[in-house]
Parts: sequence; C-alpha cells; structure tokens
Amino acid sequence: MAHLEKGNLTIWLDDLERFLSPPAVTGEMIDAALQAGAVVIGTIRAEQLSLVSPRMMPGQNSQLQASLRNSRGVISRSHVIYLDRRWSEQEIARVRGVDDPRLKDAVRHSSEVGIAEYLAAGPQLMLDWRSAWAPGLNPRGASLVAAAVDFRRIGIGWPIPRQVLLGIHDEYLKQRGGARLRPESTQDAFHWATQPLHATSSLLIPDGDDAYVAFDYLPDAISREHNSPRPPDFIWEYAIETLPPKALHFIGHKAEEFGRVEIAEKAYALSADAGMGEGSFHLGYFATQRGEPEEAEYWFRRAISQGNLLAHANLAITLQQNGRPTEALEILRTGASKGDHASAHHLASLYVEEKNWIAAEDFFEGLLETRPSMAKMILGRLKLDQGSYDTAWDWLNAAVLDGNNEAYFYLGRLHEERGDVDSAEESYEIATLHGFARARNNLATLLYRARRLEDAERILRAVSQKDSRAAFNLAIILGETGRESEAEDFYRSCIESGSISAKTNLAVLISRQGRESEAMILLREAASAGDSHAMYALAGRFRRARNTREALSWCNKAIEAGSVDSYSEMGLIQESMGNAKAARFWYRRGVELGDMAAAVCLGYLMERSGKHKEAIRLYERAAEGGSSHAYFHIGKLHARKRNLNRAVPALESALDQGEDVAELLMSIYDALGEHEKRNRLAAKGGNS
Repeated sequence: MAHLEKGNLTIWLDDLERFLSPPAVTGEMIDAALQAGAVVIGTIRAEQLSLVSPRMMPGQNSQLQASLRNSRGVISRSHVIYLDRRWSEQEIARVRGVDDPRLKDAVRHSSEVGIAEYLAAGPQLMLDWRSAWAPGLNPRGASLVAAAVDFRRIGIGWPIPRQVLLGIHDEYLKQRGGARLRPESTQDAFHWATQPLHATSSLLIPDGDDAYVAFDYLPDAISREHNSPRPPDFIWEYAIETLPPKALHFIGHKAEEFGRVEIAEKAYALSADAGMGEGSFHLGYFATQRGEPEEAEYWFRRAISQGNLLAHANLAITLQQNGRPTEALEILRTGASKGDHASAHHLASLYVEEKNWIAAEDFFEGLLETRPSMAKMILGRLKLDQGSYDTAWDWLNAAVLDGNNEAYFYLGRLHEERGDVDSAEESYEIATLHGFARARNNLATLLYRARRLEDAERILRAVSQKDSRAAFNLAIILGETGRESEAEDFYRSCIESGSISAKTNLAVLISRQGRESEAMILLREAASAGDSHAMYALAGRFRRARNTREALSWCNKAIEAGSVDSYSEMGLIQESMGNAKAARFWYRRGVELGDMAAAVCLGYLMERSGKHKEAIRLYERAAEGGSSHAYFHIGKLHARKRNLNRAVPALESALDQGEDVAELLMSIYDALGEHEKRNRLAAKGGNS
C-alpha cells in the first residue's frame, strides 16, 4: 500500500478477519491507502469482531497480544455500520416495490432467512449439501463439508488443512452408511464442494495453502435450527488431539456453550500443560463452580504464574470468600499494578465499600507513571462515586486522551447523573462501539427511563440471544408494551441461564394473566434462592389473602435481606392487624431509608388521623422522590378540602404518570368551569 498512487481506488477487505492474521494488514497500511485517496471497505461478522475485543487480551501470550493490538488498531480507524441479519419491515416493504425478480424471490423467503443471506445463495447451498448424501451423488463431498462445518461449530474459525479434513471425514461418512453410499473419489469430492454457485459462494471456500473453511451460512443455519444435533464426540476428540495448542482455548469455550464440560476441562487441561494461562484460569473457574476453593486457588495461582492477568481478580474473590481479605487485597493490588483492569475495578470497589477514599486515591495516583491510562480512568470512577463531578470529568477525559475507551462508559454515567441525557447517550454509544457490553445495557436503561422504548428495544434485541442481562431488560419492555407471551419466552431463557430475578418478574407477569398458582411456585423458588424482591412479593400476597403469619415471615426475611420496599409492606401488615403504632414505626423507618411508598402509606395514615398538614408534607416528599401515587393523594386531599385550584396540578401530574384519576379531574374541571379542558380530556378517553 506504500506505493499507491493517488486516484480513484476502492479496496474491499471481505471477511476482514482473514487480513488480520499474519502477514496482517496494519493501521499504517490503512493510513497510507486513505492518504492516497482510496476508499477502504471491510466486512466482518459480529462473532469474529468479538474476538478482537480488549476482553480477549488478558492471559494471552505476547505474540497474540501484539496481534490483537494490531487488529484493534485497524478497526479503530473505521466507521462501523452494523447490519442486522434480518431486514426491517420498512426495508422489506421498499424491496417489494422493486422489479428485480431476484429481490422479489428473496422477499418471499424473508421470514425464514435474511435477504442478504438468500441472495448469497445460502439456502441453495444448504439444500445441495443435504441432497449430496444420497447414494451415488456426492456423499464424500458432503462428509468433508460436515467436518468443516463442525470445526466452525466447535470454535475453529480459521482454515482447516486438506489433510485434517481428510483425516476426520470418514467418521461422518460411516455414520451415514459408508461404502453403501458409493462415495466418489477424494478429488471429485473437493471439486464438488468448492464449485461456486452462481459465481458467488461454495460449500467449502479455499483459503490459504490447500486449506478450506465452511461457507458462513451453513454453521449459522444449523445453529438456528430447533433441536439441531450437537457436534459428535469424535470431532471434539480429533480437534483436541490434532490441532495446535492455540485451538484448545476456543474449543474449550465452545464445549462450555454446548454443555460439554468434560470436553472443555480436557481442552483446558491440555492448554494448561502447554503453558497457556487461559487453560489454568478456566480450570480454576470450574473448581469455583464446583465449590472447591483449594482447587480453584491452585489453578488461579498457576494461571498467574503462566502470565494470565485476569486470574488475579478471580483468585482475590476466592480468597475473600474464604475469609482471607488481607491476601485478597494484596493480590488485587498486584494485579492492578500489572495493568489488569478487572483487578483495578475490584480493588476500587473494595475501597468504595469501605469509604476508604484516601487509600484508593493514593494507590491509583501511584500508578499514574506506570499505568497512566488505567489509573486516570479509575480515579475518574472514584470521583464519580464520591459525587465530585468536575474532578471526575477531568480524570475521565484525560483517560480518553490516553486512548482508554472504557472511560466513555463512566463519562456516560457522569452525564446521566447530571441529567444530560443526550451526552450520556453519546458516551454510552461510543463505549458500546468499543465492545463494552455494560454500556449497551446502560444506554438501553437510559432510553427506557426516557420512555424511548422502541430505541431501547432495538438495542437490547440485537444482543438478547447472547447477553442474558439484555434479554432480561428486553422482557421488561415487552411486558410493559403488552407483548406478554414474548416477554415470558425471554424471562424463561434468562431462568435457564440462572437468573433468579427473572423468576420473580415472570411470576408478576403471569399473575396478571390469572396464573396465580404458577406465579406462587416461581416466587417461592426465587425467595428460597435469596431474592428479596420475591420475598417482598410473597409478603404482599399473603397479607392480601389475610394469612398474617406467612406475610410476617416473608416480610421479615425480605427486610433481613435488605429490601427497603419491605418496610412499607411491614407497616401495611401491622395496620391489617390493627397495630397503628407499630405501622407508624415501620413507615417512618422506611421513609428514613428512602422508601417513597412508605412515605405515601404514612401520609395516608396521618390523613385518616386528621393530621392533614403532616400528610401533605409526606405526600410531597414522596412526589419529589418519583411516586406518581403521591400526586394522586395530594390532589384527592385538596379536592376533599375544596382547594380545587391546588388539586388540579397534582391530579394532572398523576394523570401524566399513568394514575387513574381522569374522572375525578373531569369533575373538578366542571366545578371550576374549565369545560374546554374537561372536553379535551373526555375526547382522549380519559387518558393523558
């Protein structure tokens, strides 16, 4: 690229990941091409893009780290445009108006596959592959393709040498019938599998010196199929025994995804024996999951000795959980000093919990010379946690100037806490583009709170299949917008991923459908697993059912688990027992802790006792804290006292926030002679 002459030139790096492996395209090459006036276009699948995330750095050897840094240097120069596999309804509608018969045909299949995939001949190639198993056709070619597809499915994204495919394909052939299928010659098999369809794509794509990769559509299509078979045992074993050590890490990851823990452990053990710290790290993680802290400690320490930075944080957590906080703190300090962001964040969190701001700032200021980018980012986070926004702004911007893209996440938080939604949105979007998943969820939450539900849904839906937190938040939006069946599906997927909170939310959702017995089972399961929200919900249900004993039991457990909302619930239980004095105590305790529902309940108790001024004061406090129901009580109390002009703004605020006050408000409008307002509200059906 250094010898390019100025002129009209377009460089298309199709499947960019192929150009990021040695001999790799570099950022300097891209700069030279751009300076020569070229337009550089690259395409890369989301799965491949995730492999060059900064999260892949910890634990890699120096050669792989250098390769990852180069890859990010190339990608950082790009303007990224995300293309969904499925086209939107608007895009499909526009295509329907085009005369091109190929597009019209693709539209007819758009509910099954993406239009782009269809036009790339994916379904036809899939059909050719499946048909080829018939006796006398191309069963050997089909078995070669099957092997290449399963290599992709078990985590091997790079080209597979011809000899490796030949070494395993017979197993696939035997499964289908072997010699009885009258397989063709090896030469004919490769010729058939690599023959392009419509001059676009082939089942096996030649790549490198006599090596091949399966066409992208094939493994993706199998993954999308319901009840698709898992890769057979022999492909895992063959890959582990045959492929180079660098493959073991990826094989282990995929084995975990398929639930093949025994295969993952074997791959990681061989990786650890080959001196690769990520193998030891994952064995430590498995030991943690099994509740074997001594085993976990051994593997995490071995991972650290093999150069895995991330193991510092996990070892510290293991030590802390086993009553060794001093050792844990020292491990975190060591990890942070080496540049491990996870250790730095865990260490900062410990200091924040202890409110030990001086020790925190002293430590990270001490890293400004050796780890300036990380230290500035953490110092910005610490100042943000203290509410020192101006100082946080200075540190975080300094970190950004040093190239720390994670700082954009905390800038987003800073803007959000200051109420600057537009700036928060921009910062979260930049952080998301740089691979920080937390920023995506924060952005979606920000948009949700701004009631931009369609935008929030779009962001969450794009990653909901791989991110259980995104799936959980998406389920909340779907439930609120009346798509309860789809919301239930997402909650159940979260439950399968181990989310206890999803059980509580699903219980509330299906309870609204009258499925109370199912809801109670879910709530009991979630409460027994320690979810305070489920305990609180059970307490309310038993109170309304007049089962005071159970209500008290669950409410006490919820309070012990830290549920602030449960103070108002305890007050309601005490009221139901006739203990007004005890109810006041619990309500006041809840108000002190910030429970706005407790403020409303206490206000209503004061109102019924004739203490209207105190009731109004409590309602106003709750309204300032975001309680829409408080506005309802303020308006209703003023209306009862015939202070109609003071009742109107409170009731209008309640109406705007979804409270059912339309009839009361219309009657007050009539009483005040505000007939035009009354008619406008009636024309809206009583809704704001």
